[in-house]
Amino acid sequence: MPSVFVALDLETTGLDPETDAIIEIGVVKFRGETVLDAWSTLVRPERPIPPSVIELTGIRPEEAEQAPPLRAVLPRLRAIVGNALLVGHSIDQDLAFLRRHGLFMENEALDTYELAAILVPYAGAHGLSTLAHNLGIPVGMVHRALEDARLTYRLFLALFQRACQLPEPILEEIVRHAAHLPWPPRRFFEEALRTVQRGRFIDPSIGAQLRAKGLATSESYLVLPPVRARPLRPRPQPQPLDEEELAQLLEPDGALSRIFPEYEHRPQQVAMLRAIAGAFNESKHWMIEAGTGVGKSLAYLIPAALWAMRNGERVVISTNTIHLQEQLLQKDIPILQRLLSESGLADGSTLRVALLKGRAHYLCPARLMHLRHAGPTSVEEMRVLAKILVWLPTTQTGDGDELYLPTPVERALWGRLSADNETCTAEVCAAWGEGGCFLHRARKAAEAAHLIIVNHALLFADATAQNMVLPEHHYLIIDEAHHLEQAATKQLTVEIDRFGLLRMLQEAGSAREHRGGGLVSALLHLGRSLPPALRNTLAGMTRRLSEAVEAAQTGVDLLMNALTAFLEEIASDGGEYARKVLLTDAERSRPAWAAVEQAWELLALRWGTVQEALNAIRAALTELLDHGFAEVEEALGLANGLSHDFEKIRQALEAAIRKPSPDTVYWLEGHVGEGNWARVGLYAAPLDVGPLVRRHLLEPKRCVIMTSATLRTVDRERQEPSFTHLKNRLGAWEMEELALDSPFDYRRNALLYLVNDIPEPGQAGYQRAVEQAILEAARALRGRTMALFTAYAPLRRAARALAAPLAKAGISLYEQGDGSSRRQLVERFRSAERGVLLGTRSLWEGVDIPGDALSCLVITKLPFEVPDEPVFAARSAQYRDPFLDYAVPEAVLRFRQGFGRLIRSRSDRGVVLILDRRIMTRTYGAWFLKALPPCAIHRGPLTEIGAVVKAWLETTAE
Repeated sequence: MPSVFVALDLETTGLDPETDAIIEIGVVKFRGETVLDAWSTLVRPERPIPPSVIELTGIRPEEAEQAPPLRAVLPRLRAIVGNALLVGHSIDQDLAFLRRHGLFMENEALDTYELAAILVPYAGAHGLSTLAHNLGIPVGMVHRALEDARLTYRLFLALFQRACQLPEPILEEIVRHAAHLPWPPRRFFEEALRTVQRGRFIDPSIGAQLRAKGLATSESYLVLPPVRARPLRPRPQPQPLDEEELAQLLEPDGALSRIFPEYEHRPQQVAMLRAIAGAFNESKHWMIEAGTGVGKSLAYLIPAALWAMRNGERVVISTNTIHLQEQLLQKDIPILQRLLSESGLADGSTLRVALLKGRAHYLCPARLMHLRHAGPTSVEEMRVLAKILVWLPTTQTGDGDELYLPTPVERALWGRLSADNETCTAEVCAAWGEGGCFLHRARKAAEAAHLIIVNHALLFADATAQNMVLPEHHYLIIDEAHHLEQAATKQLTVEIDRFGLLRMLQEAGSAREHRGGGLVSALLHLGRSLPPALRNTLAGMTRRLSEAVEAAQTGVDLLMNALTAFLEEIASDGGEYARKVLLTDAERSRPAWAAVEQAWELLALRWGTVQEALNAIRAALTELLDHGFAEVEEALGLANGLSHDFEKIRQALEAAIRKPSPDTVYWLEGHVGEGNWARVGLYAAPLDVGPLVRRHLLEPKRCVIMTSATLRTVDRERQEPSFTHLKNRLGAWEMEELALDSPFDYRRNALLYLVNDIPEPGQAGYQRAVEQAILEAARALRGRTMALFTAYAPLRRAARALAAPLAKAGISLYEQGDGSSRRQLVERFRSAERGVLLGTRSLWEGVDIPGDALSCLVITKLPFEVPDEPVFAARSAQYRDPFLDYAVPEAVLRFRQGFGRLIRSRSDRGVVLILDRRIMTRTYGAWFLKALPPCAIHRGPLTEIGAVVKAWLETTAE
């Protein structure tokens, strides 16, 4: 590495270069592993340092006040850096501060964040210290400029070494593609390639041996080994499961206790296992609520695995979250395999498990090859291509979730390379080796698997595609089943906006847009290989398609402008940042809707012309294929896919605008940007998913198990927990029921504190009281508090109000919506010595913080849905009493999920603060309390929170 680099880090009072100031500078100058210079200095900021920055950096205001001003230290910094390449973690942020003062305007800069996103995609979090830990780099003090600069230098060297271990053809291709683009990492990969070519790093891999023989190219890394396993063959007569034999595995002296001496016997887990084994034997459907700590995953995995292995029948397990899929694959299934082998019931190593995802998750080799041959045309394309090329030699799945694609632009570019395209068929992809493409390999592996793990979205994609997505299966387990209706609604919702319509037209391709990789581009490329007569015929069809697309683009603008004008008329007095409008008969009778209908009438004609041009091209390409012109396959696949998509959108628009279905909810949604409606979309979703669940999941299957920790609400008539609400929503009336309480001792370990002197939500003083309650609890417990909100606005107000007093008490504040991912936020809170976490909807469930890190959970408000949310409003209107019969049961389910965040293990103890007085003053409030496990309850004032919470936790700890 002959070039000279300077690792740079700044500490600042904030993130805005225009209003914030530098408080510390640190640099490390190096060539290879040799450090040439290191220097740091504090800088007088000439403005107050925020408490959060003082806590983060440890830089005291009095220290900074004694430091030199920025103008006094810049000459030294300029002299050290000179013309060297700058290196930093998110370097653009630091350079924005320095370039305001005229520094380093011409210096090239390399961002270790971007390099790590390419070379270490699996890191999960890509913060500086997290990456260092991941790569085995010692981490000392953080958030001080010189230490962070040293850490950046070490990280850079580790990333460079990793780059030098890449296959040489991959490095060569990255450098070749980057040669004509202003992409800073080009210098980094050029250095790595030169180092490899000089032989400083020895690559002992098979790839190196093949290159030595001239057999390896960058394209050879797409060749996949075939899937050897054969599809399962069901037994003619199923062999029933022995419930006693299976239950013995979980008894105190069973095989699980021999594997894990610390295993605690749970009768509820055994009862669940017995019920599911019986359901498999008797071909029954069961709805099973298993409270926190029951161990439901193992309770259904044991009978599912043995049934599949003994009877040659696939069992599909559907989850709502990636988190649970990861838990099943990485924790529970390895335990299951050991358990089967230890017990002698089966050879656990022969259990085959497949994770199957939707088409959009898998890389399409054909589309990738098209990009590699054409070359990237933007920095964003280059970045995504580099990530894929580095990943190709190691991936076994082709699953894009293995990549780190943090921005919407990168995810959209992945979409153009994924298998979510009609061209991705087994026949077209057969050219990529005996194993076929990644998607078809995954499906082939699923056909041979005993257990197939999917998510709810894929389950419903299979249902709506005539069961062509998943292998044939008769046994289904749905975990996190309380999300089934929401997942079905999301999967079946059609979204139409200006960007999406114009993107579809661009994919069909106008003459001006043909470089975008659309159909016109494919047809022009195809024409070069055809005889002149055929080429001319195809050229005429291509021209007619381009002209039709051009006309349709103006029609799209007219329609979206009309929809925007309609929304502006309805929302003119609202002034909201965002607005959703349910399209009822009353709304459609407004005069402005007539303009929408007229605009659609014009676009429908032009859209139809595009469809006619597509159909003519499909017919011509099909005839050429029949006559042996195999090279038309790619273009024909594109034309078929576009034809299908255009018809789907035409039908959706026709229904939404002129012929609405009574079984569908239609609404407009707009977002205000800079005073205008920047983005307006038209949406359609099913009014009820119950008929779909019955027709595609319950009726054709022999056994369906729905399970979750929260399936029951409270029956309005009997005033007791009941499955009725969810059964009605899912059309699952005949399912057997089983409710299993948590094995945890909530009476001893959980206190429910009901604040009885707080204003109700919406009343004057409520927000301030919420902030005071959180502060009282956090001070008493020295942090260890998580507060759940139902919306971002009150959360942000609370964060602003609490920041200073919490900092003064030495407590860190973590706020959802600060740019961190949910996982990063929870990890930071969990590892903090004293922390308060403010979260909204996504933190009400799926968050696991056992132990002392979380001792107080604050539920600021009963989690009712926003009344005018379109799908909710349309569904609630079906009920005699929309609020009590629909809104309250839905809120009870969400409330139970939130409550479940506190006690996550048998030894956990804690307090739940309820800051919504309606739980005591309204009749329906009792339903929320009845839905919880029995625990100690205290009703008291706001001012006693700190003393009561502290005393209760100290007493129960004794």
